[in-house]
Amino acid sequence: MPLIALCEIDKDLGMGARYIEERGWPVLPYEYYLESCMRNPAMARLAIETLMMRKERIEEAVKLAMELAQKLPPEVLANEIINMTLPIPEEKRLELVLKVSLKLPKDELAAKADDLIRLMPDKEAKMELAKTIMKELSKDELAAKADDLIRLMPDKEAKIEVARVVAEKVAEGLPLKELARKILDVMGELEEDGAKLEVAGVAVKVLPPEKLRLYLPAMIDELAGREAKLVLLEAASSKLPREDVEYMTKMLEGAD
Repeated sequence: MPLIALCEIDKDLGMGARYIEERGWPVLPYEYYLESCMRNPAMARLAIETLMMRKERIEEAVKLAMELAQKLPPEVLANEIINMTLPIPEEKRLELVLKVSLKLPKDELAAKADDLIRLMPDKEAKMELAKTIMKELSKDELAAKADDLIRLMPDKEAKIEVARVVAEKVAEGLPLKELARKILDVMGELEEDGAKLEVAGVAVKVLPPEKLRLYLPAMIDELAGREAKLVLLEAASSKLPREDVEYMTKMLEGAD
């Protein structure tokens, strides 16, 4: 039975690769796999898995994934990128996904962002992919995706960095009311005051005094510690009326 026919009837692609190996079927040349996948992209995972099962052909498996990423049209890659990424060695996944992400339609990239980031093997790879995704998405798409991107980061430092980039990018040209609300949303996704202060700093920097005066109390409320609240108030004080600063300082210093 030809490999392509097996792919069409076998819904479990991983089992399909083992089926081939266990029966000692002849190892087909690289060109066959490439041509077959170009004709029927749905067999990409099976072809890559089959090559991966022979140690001496792992490089060919990676090469096949990379070549398909170059040659397949964006709408096909959108459907197959997860299946193409899963079988290859973890250390090669970022390179493949970065290559594909530049070709995907923006709505597909946003839709697949969570799954693609989860496939990355370590913090550095997750961060690099997240930065690429943030760069490619429009402000509106990024604003809608911000909470998910922050949540997917593995530690505090990564969450802070992503939150800062999101806040700075959505600040560009976003209506001020929307920006302030989005910054509050991003702060709400973070757990530690240090991270929240990083994001609030963007609001202090870009909001005009009248908007900052309106939204600063809510931003202060997002912070757990009194010291962090005072730090934020101090950062914003140059844009606020003196009586407002004195009143809020007195309230915070008098809090338990």
